[in-house]
Amino acid sequence: MKYISALLLLSLSLHASDFVGMWIGKNAPVAFKFTEDKGVIIGPEQRIAEYRIDSDGSLKFGNGNETCSIIEENGIVIFTHPSGSKYELKKAKSESEYLEAYAALRWDSQRKTIANNLRQILFVAKAYLKENDLNQVTYDQLVSEKTDVIRLVRSNIAGEDYSTLVITPETESLTVRLEAERSVTYPVPKK
Repeated sequence: MKYISALLLLSLSLHASDFVGMWIGKNAPVAFKFTEDKGVIIGPEQRIAEYRIDSDGSLKFGNGNETCSIIEENGIVIFTHPSGSKYELKKAKSESEYLEAYAALRWDSQRKTIANNLRQILFVAKAYLKENDLNQVTYDQLVSEKTDVIRLVRSNIAGEDYSTLVITPETESLTVRLEAERSVTYPVPKK
């Protein structure tokens, strides 16, 4: 029985070429492409690194602390980024499926940045209202005053326009409309 298990393990041995292709998140917006060229693997953000197969059965690539690892479990690939983030990936069936996942990843990143902008605007506006004993303030008023935090807000991430925002002491959340009939709200509504 041990002999059969050993043979089975050898027949399932890992090769970097097994990971070449387009990968998308199983449960989250993730999109990675891996290619192989002359003993190196090219991964996310076009990082190029030599790879090795570790004794634990994972594919490792990267330099020093920047090592990424990939291990297959039950047909799903677990990708561990140098940041420690783990992603469950499945192979994209087509380029269009990959591009769709990439667009979802990009929107997720933009949405988070815009929600963070709204958080900062709401915080600064509430403080400004209290300090100046006002009933309301617009985004444009905050920008024209000496509110340095507002100047740091990254605008036009996805076509949003903060100039329509009006904040009162009772304001609990902010919503900004974007192109393509999308909107972002802070705080993010619970589902």
